[in-house]
Amino acid sequence: SELKNDSKLTGSKEVIEVTSSLVSDYLLTSEEEKLPHPQGSQAKNYFDEGIILENKKQYSAAKEKYQSAYDLGHVEAAARLGHIIYHGRGGLQIDRAQALVLFLYAANAKDNRSMQNVARMYETGKGTEINLKQALFWYEQCNPKKADELKKKLQPSGTNPQFASSSLPG
Repeated sequence: SELKNDSKLTGSKEVIEVTSSLVSDYLLTSEEEKLPHPQGSQAKNYFDEGIILENKKQYSAAKEKYQSAYDLGHVEAAARLGHIIYHGRGGLQIDRAQALVLFLYAANAKDNRSMQNVARMYETGKGTEINLKQALFWYEQCNPKKADELKKKLQPSGTNPQFASSSLPG
């Protein structure tokens, strides 16, 4: 439904129904699905199908479903898709650089496991260049204990100002 710029409609039943419809289109079905658009239910359907296929070890088909869900903005689908291509599940081609892109998408939406994956990839250089500053940033977001361990490893004397701030650029 479309809202018309008509002051006579303000407060009317029609406006309330349209608003209700728009709100229901934007409702989240779970904490992990931060989808601010009406495609959320279709993304969830693709994601759910991907889960079923992945559980059956049909990784190629699961990858396609997760890709479709990710294309619609589904956060957890990005994380699952990243996991499949990072490990090359089911004989699929390993693409760690693409996995990093997917994990970053989910990490920026506060997916804890993806934040840890991103931190580990920056720390080890798998799929990207080693970037300990980025690794530290992401560990601080998801695993303060690991962040402290990395800080100690980087600052044996405790005087390295490069890692003194926790507000590192993204």
